[in-house]
Amino acid sequence: MKIKTLSLVSLVALSALTARADSKGASQSFDNSYYSIQSVEVQEVPDSVLTNENFKDIDQLQQLQSTNMLGGALEPVGVGQAALILDQIINIGSKIWAIVEKNKPVVNVINLSANAVPEGLSSWQQIQQWRAPFARNYQVIMKNFLRMTVVNFIYRVQFTYGGNVDGKGLYLSAATVLPAQLKVLWGYHFNSQVSVANITNAGTHDSPLAALELQLKWSVDTVIKHHEETDSFYLRGDGYFRQL
Repeated sequence: MKIKTLSLVSLVALSALTARADSKGASQSFDNSYYSIQSVEVQEVPDSVLTNENFKDIDQLQQLQSTNMLGGALEPVGVGQAALILDQIINIGSKIWAIVEKNKPVVNVINLSANAVPEGLSSWQQIQQWRAPFARNYQVIMKNFLRMTVVNFIYRVQFTYGGNVDGKGLYLSAATVLPAQLKVLWGYHFNSQVSVANITNAGTHDSPLAALELQLKWSVDTVIKHHEETDSFYLRGDGYFRQL
């Protein structure tokens, strides 16, 4: 009788251990599925999808561009200014900047942008005939292995083009990426930054055409995984735009 009792106790204990192990294994499996990125989809979207009130910052950026096309990077024209070298195109703006940090858009992002202008420029007033800002919106949707949307990020690539110096050259101003909408699921930490990858003269010595490549990098971190990707955009002073 005692032997049977011990056997019964052993069976109960073994069943409890097995159930605990199964539960732990199921929990680990769920964690791996929840905290891991399975797919990333990037698509262009129309303005109509933008409903976040914070995206009104774009209006502020356009106002900034209308009063100072180079975002306050230059001083007023003065005596003894350096001569312009029209075919030497440089960036006098930002080179790298964050637009999202720890799931929150950066508040001063409207003041951060890049330019492709002639060397020796000392005032935005030296460049004229800027066109209206060009913009495209993109949506990044990240899903985990449970097919849940864990990150939904909409951003706008925007720049002003067509500026010239006394009818010569085509230049770029206020090239930037602005965060529009961001939704991040619990347990995920999203960051994004913009950098200027390259600035070139896509034209000739006599007819300079500014070209600039912007890179948008985003990363997602969880307790068990790190995931990052980069998207690139090619901008030109004649208004040409392409997602690379």
